[in-house]
Amino acid sequence: IAYEDSPGGLALGLKIDFANAAPSSANAGATIKYLVKVEGVPSGGMLSAGAFVKPDSGADAANGYWLIVDDQLPADGRVSLLLPQNYAGSVTIYDWNTQTQVRSLEITNAPVRSARFIPRKQWIIVGADDTFLRVFNYNTAEKIKTIEDHTDYIRHIAVHPTMPYVISCSDDDTIKMFDWDKKWARVNTFLDHDHYVMQVVINP
Repeated sequence: IAYEDSPGGLALGLKIDFANAAPSSANAGATIKYLVKVEGVPSGGMLSAGAFVKPDSGADAANGYWLIVDDQLPADGRVSLLLPQNYAGSVTIYDWNTQTQVRSLEITNAPVRSARFIPRKQWIIVGADDTFLRVFNYNTAEKIKTIEDHTDYIRHIAVHPTMPYVISCSDDDTIKMFDWDKKWARVNTFLDHDHYVMQVVINP
């Protein structure tokens, strides 16, 4: 996890304390918020990871950051957190029920900007600044697929809740859709943007 204490100033190695974190909800497919303690952010510094939001006021503002998890939960019902480690090139899966690390995967030597569970396949999909999408089995760490289709940083990934589709967006100004039932073939490309595409969301 990186924090930003000045324009362009980044540092690594923050500690996230889940010991007293309380989820706002735990329903599959819902947005979940955890209030977590984050050690190592200097006074006036702010986390640059997009999943962390500083509460505006009240007791929450003094106690920590909201960690926003907006993906489906694994099929076994555990509230497991997949945390991209920005600028470190790895992702880490934490089990909420036991509050322990389940697995850490070294993905690349480039920043990882987006990662999502695909619970019905027991996969995770990860997008990074090296322009590749990578799919892993989150139980065995087996690499399922590497997709080399974008030509610039991958900013965000969305997984369709019922269809076998993954959508990714990139600094190459495109949104691309892949079908894992067709051996991860690209089935559509959206070319309507003339600058970086920072996020993509599917309306179920």
